[in-house]
Amino acid sequence: MQLLATLETVLRNPAWDTVLVLFFLLAGLIGGMLGNGRVKILSFILATYLSLFLSPIFFQLFDDNKFGRHTYRNLSFYVMLIVILFLLFDRSILRGEHFSYPWWQSFAASFLAVGLFMAGTLNLLSFHGIVKFSPLTLALFSENNAFIFWMVAPIVGLFLISRMR
Repeated sequence: MQLLATLETVLRNPAWDTVLVLFFLLAGLIGGMLGNGRVKILSFILATYLSLFLSPIFFQLFDDNKFGRHTYRNLSFYVMLIVILFLLFDRSILRGEHFSYPWWQSFAASFLAVGLFMAGTLNLLSFHGIVKFSPLTLALFSENNAFIFWMVAPIVGLFLISRMR
């Protein structure tokens, strides 16, 4: 019941973070409907996982060497790392694969990829106390259980999608 009350409050007066989350999820769904292809989705998921793993190491290195103290330094580096790794995976490592999913599998894989990206980004922002989120955004992406769900969901989803071929 509390989740429904929270959802009703958000729908009446949406916070900026809720609108941002909905925008990215919609972008992922539209990307899935346009048929991004398996290589781009896999490249994005791999880049996001690697960025979530490597970013804290670089953040600690930056802090130890007193390299910039801007509050959005970590977020900027995280997104830059995703872009660089995505291009690396898309252009070189997964280059030989050029087939796509059926539309519904592409739709599901894109949704999971964008969910993983949003969970990582919002977790990074909330972990460092940069931004306060609405209760709905916290429940869907940034709380510990939600973050673990989004970390596991793309792996399980891609496994199940590959089995349905």
